[in-house]
Amino acid sequence: MRWSVSALTSTLARRMEQEFGRLSEAERTFMTRICARDLLNYVKVEKGFLYGEQPPDEAALRYLEFLMEERPTAYVLLVDEWFPVWALKWRQRVKLASEREFDEKLVERIERAAQPFVNLPLYEEARKFALGSLIKSGEVCFTDSLSEMVVKNILYSMVMRASGAEEVRGALERNPLLLLNEITKRVRALARFGGPLVALRFEKIIFGGEAWSLY
Repeated sequence: MRWSVSALTSTLARRMEQEFGRLSEAERTFMTRICARDLLNYVKVEKGFLYGEQPPDEAALRYLEFLMEERPTAYVLLVDEWFPVWALKWRQRVKLASEREFDEKLVERIERAAQPFVNLPLYEEARKFALGSLIKSGEVCFTDSLSEMVVKNILYSMVMRASGAEEVRGALERNPLLLLNEITKRVRALARFGGPLVALRFEKIIFGGEAWSLY
C-alpha cells in the first residue's frame, strides 16, 4: 500500500510540474497532497466505494494499485483524463489571499455552530453526500474541504434560524432529508458559480501554521 501511495504521489508531482511550470518544493508538496486526495475521492465516487463495505480510502487506493500493476495503460489514461480537469478547477476555484481578506470571526462562528454535530453519524453521512454531489457536479478540486464547507455552512444557517443547536439536531434526527436537500441546493449553486471557492494564505503554507481557510 505504501508503494502505491508513493507511486501515485510521484505521478501527480510530475504532472504538476508539467502543468504549472516551476514550483517551489513547498508549493509542489502542498498541491500534490491536495491533488492525491482529490483523485482518491474521485475514484471513491466513480467506482462506488463511498458507501461500500471496505473503508473508502482503502478501496480507492487498492483500485489504483491494481491499475498500476495490472492495467498500467488504464492507469495512465485515468490520470490523463482527470488531471487536466483538476488543474482547470484549481485555476478557477483557488486564489491566494492576504490576511485582511479573511473574515476570521465568521469562520469562527461557523465552526462553533457546526461543532455540536461533527461527531454525529448524520454529519459523516452528510459530508459523504456532499462529496459525492460535488464530484458528480464536476467539482474535483479541494473536494475534502469543499464538502466540509458545504455541510458546516448549512448547519450554521440552520442554527442561526433556530433557537440553538439542540433544536436543529432534533429536527435533523427526525428528518435527515432536510440536510440532504440543503446540500443538493448548495452544491448546485456552487457549480453554477464561476469564481474562486477556496482562498489560500500561502505564506502560512510555506512557513507552517494553518494551511488554508475557506469562506
